[in-house]
Amino acid sequence: ERLAHFGKPNLAAAVFAGPGAGIFISGILSVAISALHLDAAQAWLVYGVLALVLIAAVARFLPKAGELHRPDVPAEPLVLTPALKRLVWSYSLAGFGYILPATFLSQMAHARFPASLFAQFVWPVFGFSAVVGIGLGILTRRWLLTQQRLAIVLWIQALGIVFSETVPGVSGLVLGALLTGGGFLCVVQLSLQYGRELAPAHIRYMAGLLTTGYAVGQLVGPMLSALSTSLTHRLEPALYIAAIGLIVAGGLVFRVQPALSAKTERVES
Repeated sequence: ERLAHFGKPNLAAAVFAGPGAGIFISGILSVAISALHLDAAQAWLVYGVLALVLIAAVARFLPKAGELHRPDVPAEPLVLTPALKRLVWSYSLAGFGYILPATFLSQMAHARFPASLFAQFVWPVFGFSAVVGIGLGILTRRWLLTQQRLAIVLWIQALGIVFSETVPGVSGLVLGALLTGGGFLCVVQLSLQYGRELAPAHIRYMAGLLTTGYAVGQLVGPMLSALSTSLTHRLEPALYIAAIGLIVAGGLVFRVQPALSAKTERVES
């Protein structure tokens, strides 16, 4: 809404590159913190000061009271159509599928290759890939329908998990970080965009509903990892289930909805 206020709605997708940039910066900063041998308390202080600086930089751009558009006529009650339900399930599975590799790729790198410099850079690579993924998503926005692009990105993330487990050496973890990280924010942006296309009068409600499902998936993921390590003493079963979840998530949304026009499908959030 803020971008629409300034007449630049096409920049909405680029906003999602922000978290990726933050991940990259925090990862590089952690390498520096490690090199300086700071303890955990000092590291938290460094991150806290950085957060305060960034808040001060962006606070003046936040919308003020009365600056956001409020419709004069209340929208009709939202009906959760089959397409909307599939999207919610898909996005919930996306939260479940991404959280395990995002959480454990760095640990896997340290465990498998403790002497490798790459182990320290898994998280920055993940964040940088997320920014690149958003850029590629913007470039390809006119080639496919939103839900098709979303499905492809989810399947690419699943492929990243499989590669991290099956490709030997550091190469497998590099591919895992690139593919899983590259789709991380694309999935968020495309899911919210598709929700807007399916229910244009209920953008905020859909954002809240989708985010709730995503959060539930993020909670279930670590519980599965704990169960996997408890029963098998290995994380790999949980990772493969996460990959299957992402494959199913893509299948839920790939189907083209004939009720939507091509023009409506290509509206960017």
